[in-house]
Amino acid sequence: MAFEKRQPTEEEIKYLKSFEIRCPYGSKGSFDEIYYDKDRNFYMFYLFGPGFKRESLPMYWGIVWNDKPIILGVYKSSTGRPSEGLHVVWDICSIVGKNNEFIEINDEIVNVIKDALISTNGCTHFKVIDTKFI
Repeated sequence: MAFEKRQPTEEEIKYLKSFEIRCPYGSKGSFDEIYYDKDRNFYMFYLFGPGFKRESLPMYWGIVWNDKPIILGVYKSSTGRPSEGLHVVWDICSIVGKNNEFIEINDEIVNVIKDALISTNGCTHFKVIDTKFI
C-alpha cells in the first residue's frame, strides 16, 4: 500500500501525541495532516522548520514507525517552473530517536523515509516531475 495524505482521526492524534515527539527547537508539531502507510505501520507529520536552503533550519518531521518514535531532519530544494513541474531534491541530514537516541540506519528505514517524503509531493501544491535524494 502507498502512503496516503489525510487528516488523522482523534484516536491517531492521541496515539501520536503519546510519543511526545518534539523537534530540537521544542515544537511538538501539528496534526492537521499526516502521511500514513498502513502496511508498514508508518506515520509521518510535520514538526517545524522551513528546510529550504542549507543556511536555514532543516524541516523536521515526526515519525512513528512500528511504535518507535523518530525525528527526521531534511533540507529541500526544487528547480523548474510550477506551471511545468518541479524537480525536487531532498537532503536527509538527521535521523534520530526521541531525545537524540541512536537509530540504526539501514536500507529499510532509508527506503521507507524516501517513500514518505516522495508522498509529500515536495511539500508543494504543484506537479513534481521527479525526486532525488542526496
